[in-house]
Amino acid sequence: MFVPKKIPTLLALFILFFTIGVISVVIQKVTSSQTNASGPLEPKNLMITNISDTSCKVIWQTAIPASGLVTLTSKTSTKITGYDERDVTGKLNKYATHSVLIKNLQPNTTYDMTVVSGGKKFPAKDKPYTIQTGPTITDTTVAGFEPSYGMVKTTEGKPATGGLVVITLEDSQSVSTLITPSGSWVVPLNFIRTKDLSRYVPAREKMTEAITVYFDAEKTDSLTDTENDSPVPDMTVGSSYDFRNKEARNKTNTPLSDTMNTNQGAVLGNQAPSGSPTPQKIGGVMITAPVQNASLVSTRPLIQGTGIPGKTITITLGITKPIIGKTTVGTNGLWSYTPKTALSVGKQSVTITTVDEKGKSIALTTLFTILKSGTQVLGDATPSATLEPTPEEATLAAQPMPEPGSTLPTILLILVSVGMVAGGVMLLR
Repeated sequence: MFVPKKIPTLLALFILFFTIGVISVVIQKVTSSQTNASGPLEPKNLMITNISDTSCKVIWQTAIPASGLVTLTSKTSTKITGYDERDVTGKLNKYATHSVLIKNLQPNTTYDMTVVSGGKKFPAKDKPYTIQTGPTITDTTVAGFEPSYGMVKTTEGKPATGGLVVITLEDSQSVSTLITPSGSWVVPLNFIRTKDLSRYVPAREKMTEAITVYFDAEKTDSLTDTENDSPVPDMTVGSSYDFRNKEARNKTNTPLSDTMNTNQGAVLGNQAPSGSPTPQKIGGVMITAPVQNASLVSTRPLIQGTGIPGKTITITLGITKPIIGKTTVGTNGLWSYTPKTALSVGKQSVTITTVDEKGKSIALTTLFTILKSGTQVLGDATPSATLEPTPEEATLAAQPMPEPGSTLPTILLILVSVGMVAGGVMLLR
């Protein structure tokens, strides 16, 4: 019986290309898994908000909790780094939603932006994102909008803690804030700029207000107006709402007014009517955080408010052992202060003294409570104020690209291919 001494040519070619194909598919999967390792860290719903002449905010989501920071560079300045608003101790924590506040910027300046998510840079190779700051506004006349605030819960009725709230008025930039552990949020609108950032939004009756909430993979859209946003009725993640012309402020299910049984920031020496749902504002000055009767877990709480640009705010913090500090109101009319010394547990107060828009000396005070370490905040606690001016979602220069994977699979593929070709040649001889 005749037995061929070598494999027929067509069969050899089939075995050769089939083997190469199988190996290529396997190696491609290995390479893809390594290349996509940064996939869960890639910024999603990346937006630039709260843009002013000296600051901005960058917000995004990641598929998994990760640390986050942002670096900005310009042709004339050194690198500026911003960290998540919740990383006040200097330690980078992991979050699925990210809100980075960047200060000390220059007016009318373009910056290249890099997002560092979980230690990986985005974009990895493409042209960097860009941010354009606004001009310094010389006309300080503002519309005097009341803060917009409300409550967001999950479909299970739990607080949508850490969600992102983005607000845009008619022809305005966008402003964002984080949802607090109680599910509440509050956004000052008195220094919101127009879309081109050139001036503050002029006051008009019942301006339409678009509110978008990002929480996990869900997106919540709602419409209201500036006469029905203090408060915005409760929202549930994943739903859509239209609160316009609903007179929301007269509804009984006001989450923040239920929380605050007294006014938020009464004039020192005077008592405002009980149940006032918004912070007391005098001559352009108010304390927006903490709110009246807030329950805080931090012993070094962030104190925030609005004031007259360039004026000094003197802060007296604490009851038994007062801490006195000073800060200056920014050009956007916003100020913030964090004590260097920890406050004791229990009842505390913050009192600010400054001048109003007419140059008259005024004082405001707010009471709050520092909880013991490990105490869970139940019910409606305090809203977290976002005190940067309001912003517009900026156009990004490029989309994030994943970090390249290891070069080992590529080298292996080349070696295997060479070996298979050589083997095929031997079979064909």
